[in-house]
Amino acid sequence: MIRNFLHKVFERISRVFILDELEKRLDRLDANILDLKTLTMPKDNLEFAILTDHKFAFKSQDFLNPKGSKNDFTRSSSFVGSVNGIFGRPISYLDIGCANGGLVNDFIVQGNTAIGIEGSEIGTATKQDHWRVIPQYLFNADVTKPFAVLRDSQPYYFDVIGAWEVLEHIQEQDLPIFFENVLNHLTGTSIFMASIAQFPDFNPTTGEAWHVTLKSQEWWFSFFENCGFRILEIPKNFQFPRGSGNASVSDWDVNKNPNLGFHVFLAPK
Repeated sequence: MIRNFLHKVFERISRVFILDELEKRLDRLDANILDLKTLTMPKDNLEFAILTDHKFAFKSQDFLNPKGSKNDFTRSSSFVGSVNGIFGRPISYLDIGCANGGLVNDFIVQGNTAIGIEGSEIGTATKQDHWRVIPQYLFNADVTKPFAVLRDSQPYYFDVIGAWEVLEHIQEQDLPIFFENVLNHLTGTSIFMASIAQFPDFNPTTGEAWHVTLKSQEWWFSFFENCGFRILEIPKNFQFPRGSGNASVSDWDVNKNPNLGFHVFLAPK
């Protein structure tokens, strides 16, 4: 009886793993179809450029030992739909810490203007994922050092800037310059959106940490105010790309465990 019981348990577990793997492969297939659509779209005649003296974040663990920037394949067309719903039109979007550029691609496919910035060189070096598909919209820069986005040689501003699983990766002393960069690329009607993890992420063998700034929500809100932002109310049922149990990437879910982190909407004061 015990043997039969265990056999049934293992059989059910196997089905769950098989279905989970199948779902991931179908998600990847859907993403690849969207990538083909991107490749067939007319090319934008106006060129983006990033002005910076610091092309890579050399001191960051995300550069030294890339993990998320190497493995994350975040996609979320529902996030794009939520953002477009707020503005009621196509928007301009900057993804800071864009990893493999999936969200940038999702915005472009749905008729928006979008670029991404990544501090790690892994995408540039390997041409993996969207660094191969939309290289003209993905750039490298250390976002804790001053940078400027230009389009057709002119300063460019964004309706939305997103930073998903980024802020906790930045050393506390480097955060003020990061937010100066954000403010410099927003207008009075723009929104900065982010997920902020509040749990450790480190290599148990070496002790090297990816999550280096773990603070309370109260600390972050006070910091945002001091940096020149006001806190906005997040629309009900807004679909976030991270911190939402996103199936396209190994993701925490604030709805299932609020202690793991939170989301934020900010606007310039």
